[in-house]
Amino acid sequence: MIQSSCSVITSISIAVLTALNADVIRVPTDYGTIQEGIDVAADGDTVLVASGEYHERISLSGKTITLGSWFLTTGDTSYIAQTIIDGDGSSKQVIFIADNVGPETTIIGFTIRNADDGIAPEAKFNLLNNRIINCKDGIDYEEYSGGICRYNIFENNRDDGIDLDDFVDIVIEDNIIRNNNDDGIEIRLHDYTGPLLTYTIRDNIIYGNGEDGIQLIDYHHFSNRVFYIERNLIYNNAMAGLGCMSNENTKENYEGASIREPIYLLNNTFVNNNHGVTGGDSLVALNNLIISTEATAMKNVDGSSIAAYGCFWQNGLDVENSNIDETTFLYANPLLEEDFSLTGDSPCIDAGTAFFVWKGETVLNLPPASYVGSAPDIGAFEYGWAVGIEDKSLIPAKFGLKQNYPNPFNASTSIVFDLPKSSFVTLKIYNLQGQEIVTVVSSQQASGKHEVGWTAEGLTSGIYFCHLQAHTFSETKKLLFTKVVGYN
Repeated sequence: MIQSSCSVITSISIAVLTALNADVIRVPTDYGTIQEGIDVAADGDTVLVASGEYHERISLSGKTITLGSWFLTTGDTSYIAQTIIDGDGSSKQVIFIADNVGPETTIIGFTIRNADDGIAPEAKFNLLNNRIINCKDGIDYEEYSGGICRYNIFENNRDDGIDLDDFVDIVIEDNIIRNNNDDGIEIRLHDYTGPLLTYTIRDNIIYGNGEDGIQLIDYHHFSNRVFYIERNLIYNNAMAGLGCMSNENTKENYEGASIREPIYLLNNTFVNNNHGVTGGDSLVALNNLIISTEATAMKNVDGSSIAAYGCFWQNGLDVENSNIDETTFLYANPLLEEDFSLTGDSPCIDAGTAFFVWKGETVLNLPPASYVGSAPDIGAFEYGWAVGIEDKSLIPAKFGLKQNYPNPFNASTSIVFDLPKSSFVTLKIYNLQGQEIVTVVSSQQASGKHEVGWTAEGLTSGIYFCHLQAHTFSETKKLLFTKVVGYN
């Protein structure tokens, strides 16, 4: 059963920095190269890299560390562009992650460029707030890797933005994946019989890629995998928005392969791709918007698949050999803004479904707090919360967590947040280990400015994180608590 990305937060949107007694190793102040800093770091340490160009290839192995630019400590996004790790055209990778690193290993806040692979991981780790460019594959996930891939930009890579091979368990969310020469995301379904592998791909913007936005490549046998593809904007890709291929073939031919692994395609927006969605024998497509497709919007979504509560408009052909619940589909102009969000008079507002049963299984059951109105909207962006393309990065300037004061604070602090419209809100405090300390707010809140207080009673001094979740929007900010002597 799908509970949606709105109701299940897989992890707080932060890097797990270090324990409070861990060391911070500064490059180049303490050590001249990034690799030297990594080599001397102990388990739990942070290697903090100053702005500059570092022409080296890096290897992480045998321990859990955080590797970050000054973005990590300041939140200043300019440090991402200013802190460059350049592979100098290597036939290998800029960063290699060995299979013995801990899953809390984190890379945050760099520009990574000029190698065969930007990053080649063989273990789970966190990749946050990086820009990976001018490589063959931006990142090439290999056997038993995965983890969290969030808030990154993958662009202008010679092959794929994100390449997933072998056995990967991963969350790919809130990334921009654009203008890569082949696929935005390419996934090979290598033969596999172990524990269930989950691929969650949500809230990404995927456009301008030379082949498919997302491509799934089938192998010989059914494998124990499931795919959740939710609330992505996929547009202007040269071939398919979502393309399914057979027999290990990675060259898109629009066959619409009969992939048997379950694929849940929920609340996505597909615009101006050559094909929209092709293939899948166990694909459930709900609340999707597919428009301005040059050829076919939905092809060979057959077998045990179903598509319902969607919208087709101005496609070369809407449906070819696909299982469509015609009674729930719209064939009308969705009335979109320039950023592909819905205008106030769009017929897609409240036209989706929150509950769906297929083949005797409840495959969708959304709580009312996960949408606005009487039902979910069709498409990636719920009306009133939609921010598309690059404007997505401007959300905090428009609404969200505004400030907390004082910060640092010695006992209590006030947390201010702003909402564009009424919504169910949760506001939680987490420690450095990602453990929830307290829920400050969990209730329906009206639009406008809100101020709540939090007292760090009984806690030790250090860094904490405030996480706001309001419908599809979430944001995290750092709080600094300095305990006053005598305060318990």
